[in-house]
Amino acid sequence: MKMFFRGCLIAALLIMSGCASSLQASLHQSVYASQAVLTASETLASEYVSGTFGKPDDDKVQKIIAYDTGAWNALQPLVRDAKSGAPVSAMALTTANAAVHAFQTYLTDNHIGKQPQ
Repeated sequence: MKMFFRGCLIAALLIMSGCASSLQASLHQSVYASQAVLTASETLASEYVSGTFGKPDDDKVQKIIAYDTGAWNALQPLVRDAKSGAPVSAMALTTANAAVHAFQTYLTDNHIGKQPQ
């Protein structure tokens, strides 16, 4: 009977470790997706700041810098971990995603990245 329980315990641990590696793979993919969104947002922001869409508003430029810095600082440690194969915290990823989303939302709400009509 002890062998049966020991076997069940080992099987459960193997299954859980498989789930954990699958979860980490999913978290790593999410990190890379967030990085892509941040890169696209930074491209639009850079074009706005450089005057591609007309004279940039100084207040908006300062807010862009603040949002971008917050998103960058939250996401970069996760990118580093994902690239090295280290575990990524789901909570840290949620925080980073919120920062990237806030940056993207600010750009959208202020029509940054759209040609003036």
